[in-house]
Amino acid sequence: GVRTVSDGVTLSSLLVDKATATANTTAELPGGVGIHASGITKIQNSIIRRSGTIGIWADGTIPDASGYVVTVDGNTTTMQVQQNAGLGIQLDGGPHNLKNTLVSGDGIAGLSTDAVVVGATSTGSNLDGLSIKLHGGNGVVVNGNGARISRSTVDTTVGLDAFVIVGGGSVINGNDAQSLGNGFVISGPDNVLTSNNAEGGGDGYVVTGDRASLSSNTASQNDGRGFVIQGASGVYNTNTAESTGGDGFLVTGASNTFGSNQSKQNLGMGFNVSGTGNHFRNNAAELNASSEWVLAPGNLDDGGNKVSGSTFTFTAAGGTFN
Repeated sequence: GVRTVSDGVTLSSLLVDKATATANTTAELPGGVGIHASGITKIQNSIIRRSGTIGIWADGTIPDASGYVVTVDGNTTTMQVQQNAGLGIQLDGGPHNLKNTLVSGDGIAGLSTDAVVVGATSTGSNLDGLSIKLHGGNGVVVNGNGARISRSTVDTTVGLDAFVIVGGGSVINGNDAQSLGNGFVISGPDNVLTSNNAEGGGDGYVVTGDRASLSSNTASQNDGRGFVIQGASGVYNTNTAESTGGDGFLVTGASNTFGSNQSKQNLGMGFNVSGTGNHFRNNAAELNASSEWVLAPGNLDDGGNKVSGSTFTFTAAGGTFN
């Protein structure tokens, strides 16, 4: 493979093929890395394929004037990471800028695991315009903090979850999750999701992290639930769960605020709330196969909620409403 440690390096229009994990492939372990960039590096319009462990590994920590250490850019036709065993792209340190790149593995049953992993040491990396296919693991895994993820798609040929956010303070906007697992799995705190779509797969959104903010997101035709809210003190506005295989909104967390969300035509309940201290205002449930609203005691009606098109009210005693 290719190893860079100096600053100001540009790698353009390369084909890096079949870097293998043996003692003779690199000066240090791990071998089998297509491109390992530690200095300020630009990787443009290049094909990295059939690497033994990682397609691209960026791990520098001192950015240039752009604010990034390693920048990967082109378009999804000219900038590709293909058929790698193990990881497609690993980002440590940084921040790094990963844009307009196809990350395609060797299939769900192959050796490709996760497509893109942002390590725990990485803060503020940017992922924009990625197309992710043919991996047996997850699409994007963020263990670090403050990542920005936008305009990226994880398609139906990815075997596990599409977007897994373990770190805190990331902004996830305008992405499509279609993998066979869950769409967006958010366990870190203070993450913000806007205008994302989860279609097919298992659950659309699984939020266990506290203080999440979700607005204008959609879950449709999922095999599982639309939104599974287990965290506390989050804000959920203008989200839609439609035609899922389970409940539209399953809320076990506490002290969240729900405003102007819609749950319709799901095979389970519209809003299934067993948590306490949650606020509801202007939310609507209709045409769900099971009960429209099931509320445990201890939740708060802030007005304007609807069941089957009609406004209703509930008290702290909770209840079932159809």
